[in-house]
Amino acid sequence: MGVMDNRFVRVYLLPAAVFQSVIIGAGYGTGREVMEYISRHGPVAGLCAALVIALAFGAVLATTFEFARKIGAYDYRTFFKALLGKYWFLFELLFITSMIVTLAVIGSAAGIVLNDSLGVRPSIGVPLTLAVVVLANMSGRQFVNRFLTSWAMLFMSVLAAYLAIVMATNGSAILKAFASDSGVQNFEWLKTGLQFAMFNVAVAPALLYTVRGHKSSRDAIASGFFTGLFGVLPAIAFHLTFMTAFPDIIDKALPVYAVIEGLGMPFLLGAYGIALCGTIIQTGVGMLQGVNERLDSWLVEKNGSGLSLIARTGVAGFAVVASLLLAQLGIVALVAKGYSLLSLGFMLVFVLPVMTVGLWRCIRVR
Repeated sequence: MGVMDNRFVRVYLLPAAVFQSVIIGAGYGTGREVMEYISRHGPVAGLCAALVIALAFGAVLATTFEFARKIGAYDYRTFFKALLGKYWFLFELLFITSMIVTLAVIGSAAGIVLNDSLGVRPSIGVPLTLAVVVLANMSGRQFVNRFLTSWAMLFMSVLAAYLAIVMATNGSAILKAFASDSGVQNFEWLKTGLQFAMFNVAVAPALLYTVRGHKSSRDAIASGFFTGLFGVLPAIAFHLTFMTAFPDIIDKALPVYAVIEGLGMPFLLGAYGIALCGTIIQTGVGMLQGVNERLDSWLVEKNGSGLSLIARTGVAGFAVVASLLLAQLGIVALVAKGYSLLSLGFMLVFVLPVMTVGLWRCIRVR
């Protein structure tokens, strides 16, 4: 029996690893998203924001997984035709827009990371990273699943080492930051926590190909909350380490790199740079695979045959060219401005419908 046939891997680890792989790259993996939506509020309020994200992730993912299982929908086109009827295309418009914005963030982050880690110029590093994304998506679903799961485990191992080293060397600074914190002054953390959750959880319908192994409501619901927790663990780790240099670290384009550079450990910087490059690539791979699954399902329904290799390459190529143009704006501007607007759209088109109509149908349909 292969590893991917193991029940824990199939029901819990695969959806969690793919979800984390897709959301962790670029803005999240460099710490920029975490700083923008969590850590800038301070030690205690930042943890409150992380708790909001974990609960929102879990609730939306569990409902999404169960609704998909009930209706047998494992691509977002089928899912939203059942959820929104004739308005299903609204999600597709938002998702494709968010994918291009995310790929643009990937491009900006990859240029900085490769330049800092390996001395590769952004003019070379950005196109090279996006080319790898295209090549990986040409290999099919099984390769994508194995790649995303394996690299997620590697990234979590490097992240655990990073957290342990920071705690061992600067644990007193973290404790001092929490001890001197004035606590929760307002509810801005609630707003930004929900924004972070709504934008990132919006990829869930495009990752439904990972939940084909769910056989019961218990599988779907437990997997949803496990996936939500798995998705927010890196944010909590980053938040704790950022408190070693708070508030000076708020404006850093790559906060994680700033913390590692402060430790004076080049080997850790190199290891994290390699792991982060992989997760940056994973984000693009996972999102493009969601689009491929949707197109494949439609073509099978229409013509009886799925998406060809040339078509996969064309879809990925279009997304990459559009994202390269957007990448010129820079990572900070893209995260701060682009994500806020898209999170509102996903709230209206996906989260509210699935948590009302979808939840009701999950309860009603046996």
